[in-house]
Amino acid sequence: ERCERLLYDRGPIILHDLRNRVGDDQFLAFCKRFHQMDRPTTQSFITLIQGMFGKIISQWLEVQLKEV
Repeated sequence: ERCERLLYDRGPIILHDLRNRVGDDQFLAFCKRFHQMDRPTTQSFITLIQGMFGKIISQWLEVQLKEV
């Protein structure tokens, strides 16, 4: 049930907030890189965010994921 809430309730909100925080160009670059992954997972999503956007955005994401 937690996973379903993350994907269907919070997922679109988290992605929308991420786009607002990093801007359209960076968000689209992130989406392209994530889509190119062979078998993306939640952890690869988090790792890519850490690598592309740094500590502040990573900490924001951790808070978002814990609120689910």
